[in-house]
Amino acid sequence: MKKRTEEWLRQSDYDMDTADYMFQGGRYMYAVFLCHLAIEKALKGFYYERHRGFPPKSHSLVYLLNAIGIKPPEGPGKIDKDAMGSLLEMTGYHYQKERDLDLYVLNQKELLVLDNELKIYRTTAEDIALRKSPTVKEMVSIRNAIKILNDKDVVVSRKAETVVRIQKELIETLDLSFAAADIESLAADGSEALKNGYAEGVIEILSLFAELLGFQKAPKIFQLSHHHIWGALEQPRAEELRFGPLVMFSLIHNSLKMIQEPISSLDKESLEHFHQIAKREDHAGPVGDKVWDDLKKAVLEKHPH
Repeated sequence: MKKRTEEWLRQSDYDMDTADYMFQGGRYMYAVFLCHLAIEKALKGFYYERHRGFPPKSHSLVYLLNAIGIKPPEGPGKIDKDAMGSLLEMTGYHYQKERDLDLYVLNQKELLVLDNELKIYRTTAEDIALRKSPTVKEMVSIRNAIKILNDKDVVVSRKAETVVRIQKELIETLDLSFAAADIESLAADGSEALKNGYAEGVIEILSLFAELLGFQKAPKIFQLSHHHIWGALEQPRAEELRFGPLVMFSLIHNSLKMIQEPISSLDKESLEHFHQIAKREDHAGPVGDKVWDDLKKAVLEKHPH
């Protein structure tokens, strides 16, 4: 196995261990985020091992699978009924058996049939049973036959639409709150990653801080080679962007800097100063651990507990 492959997998294991730690502590938002990153890095390691080249700069798992040469399965496939049933029960839906059908009551008017079609109906359980599992006697009725052959009048959603709806409702049940200690721990992890030259770790934690602060990735005019940059973005008028406060992480120098004053896309002098700050090592503003401290303070001020 190539050394770069081993490094990708080492980082993947590190992120998965951290995700497990976050999950055990009830920090589910961070656990999901880190699980995605762990899979992404494992795939990038696989790509490097197979193609002997640097993997694509993408966070899409499907894109990476395709780049490796692994085609994800198409179509819905078979539903894992046990897993889906458990998820539905977590949201408070009530199970009901009707003939040979597994139904879940979503509210007084809607029912989900747990099968590979995952249809949600707005009708009664008896009507669904007639349409989905009719008796011979029921099928000989012309009126019933029309119902059996055409259910568009009562189907609310199916397949992917239903999955999206269930996913949204599950997310709404999660407690994604955090305490000051969580933010302090996050900043400490960022400081440690920066100290050890662990670029992926720095980027991950900056991404989390950016999400908490509503920061966005730098638009094109503020992008710099070999840098990851996030900041507050405003557009006061059609032809102008204002970016800042912002943080910039240099992959080449393993340096972290913050510019607190917003920069206008129309101010050439400010843009030049922005480029000079990226190049210099004597930036007068926050650098290194001071950036983590300022990010932590900003989050706690925006989300007081």
